[in-house]
Amino acid sequence: MTAPSAVLYDIDSRIPNLALMKLSAHYKRRGYRVLLSRDCSYIKSDRHAASAILSTGKAARKIAALRNIYGADIDIGGSGVSLEKRLDPKVESCFPDYGLYRHRAYAVGYLTRGCGAIVEERQRRSCPPAAAPRRDAVPRPFPICSRSGRFPMHDVASIS
Repeated sequence: MTAPSAVLYDIDSRIPNLALMKLSAHYKRRGYRVLLSRDCSYIKSDRHAASAILSTGKAARKIAALRNIYGADIDIGGSGVSLEKRLDPKVESCFPDYGLYRHRAYAVGYLTRGCGAIVEERQRRSCPPAAAPRRDAVPRPFPICSRSGRFPMHDVASIS
């Protein structure tokens, strides 16, 4: 008997998607084989999930393609889809599976949230207003990686 499988679609992340890494850890803990895909094509699997960080036309087209392929058999979330939808608390509490993105030497977290572009730059690039202030209005503490004791951070605003 083969193990069940889960496919996780990364719609638009430039850096590892924290939610997808937590979903990967959750599924692997339950004996699933997990595959990460950035392509919106059919992959036979027992579970399908996707995450979009930004609400852009390109992300919307990818989401529509996945919904066309899987219908109701795919769970799609992320701040690019809904600011209200959250991971299940059992998934949220999982230590992220950094191996999903082949990263093993650091932890992904948030030093700052939202778009780092100034208003004029946002207008020039036609960026929508950052969703992070609406989603994460109250600052929350974040843990230091207990396994490595390291505290390297990516400033998401500086690389967006």
